[in-house]
Amino acid sequence: MKNSGISQIVPLYPPQATSSIPARFFAGRDIWPAGTHVVPEYSFAADLTGVEIEISDEHTAIQRLDYKEARFMEARG
Repeated sequence: MKNSGISQIVPLYPPQATSSIPARFFAGRDIWPAGTHVVPEYSFAADLTGVEIEISDEHTAIQRLDYKEARFMEARG
């Protein structure tokens, strides 16, 4: 599970919906192929109960939330 910080193999649950991020938010967009207007965003869920995770240097914090809490946080923006 490269780049996930998850110390063991766990099932991943794919999203039922996807979203896109406008290309203008990426610094490297100027070298992308012409006509690249959005970048697809992929998210996955995993049950990490009892699993040790390690965050990379590019992150400063992690939160363990159940689905209801995560949806609430997302709605608050």
